[in-house]
Amino acid sequence: MRPALPVAAVLATVSLGVTCSHAGRPCPTPRPFAGRQPTHAPDDAATAAAVAATGARYQVCAGGTDYIIDRPGTRELTEAERKLLNVDLYKSTPVRGMAGIGGVACPPAKPQIGLRVWLDENTATPVMIAERLAALATRAGGDPAARVQVTITSAPGPRCTADDPACGPVPYEAACVERTDYDPKARRTLVSARSGLGPCGYDGECGVGGCGNECVPTHLVDHGGTCEGRIGWENVYCGCVEAKCVWFTTQ
Repeated sequence: MRPALPVAAVLATVSLGVTCSHAGRPCPTPRPFAGRQPTHAPDDAATAAAVAATGARYQVCAGGTDYIIDRPGTRELTEAERKLLNVDLYKSTPVRGMAGIGGVACPPAKPQIGLRVWLDENTATPVMIAERLAALATRAGGDPAARVQVTITSAPGPRCTADDPACGPVPYEAACVERTDYDPKARRTLVSARSGLGPCGYDGECGVGGCGNECVPTHLVDHGGTCEGRIGWENVYCGCVEAKCVWFTTQ
C-alpha cells in the first residue's frame, strides 16, 4: 500500500494542475519545415545610384547579407541623435527586426560608431534607410555623419508543415501537447485579452517568443518580451486562432 501524500503536497499538485497520467507520453518528432535561405542585399547599380542621390554611400559587404549606408559629414551624431535615428527608422520605414548602437563596418575595415540593424527579408530597403539618414541630417543641422549597417536575415518558415500530424500547438509548459490534456476537437478559448499577432494559417506558423510568454508568428520568435511566470497555464497553448497567433485553452 502506497503511503498517503502530505496535505501540502496534495494541495500543490491540485493547484498546479499536474497531469501525471500524460507526463510519460512520448513526444512525436515533427517533420522539419525547409527554411528559406538568407536574402542577399541588392547589389545593382540602380540601388547604389538611388542611395547616392540622398548624399550617402552604399556598400555591400563580403557575403552579401550585410550592407552599409554611410552619409559623410563634418561632425559625428550625438548619442541623442543616434537614439532618435533608431526610433525614426521604426516609425518611418517598414522595419521588422532589431536595432542598436554599435560598431559599423564591412570587415576588415575598422568599425565606427553607428546604428546596427537586423532586418527580416522584404522590409526596409537601402533607399528607405538612406532617405531617413538624409532627413535626420537636415533636421539635426551641422552636417552630421551617419552610418547604418544592415544585416539581412531570412524570415524563418513555419515550425512544421500543415499536413504533419505532429504539427500541433505549443504548450506553455509541457514539451508537447501529447503530455497535456489537449483536445484537438474542442473549441479554442482565448486566455488573454491581447488580440494576438498574425497572419497565420495553421498552428505551425506560430511559436513561443520573447521570454517564453509571447505567442507570435514564427518570423517574430526572436524578439524580446516579458519574463513573468503564468500561474495556472499548464493546459494553455500557443496556436493559430482566426488567423492570429494566440494563447488558448480547450478546457
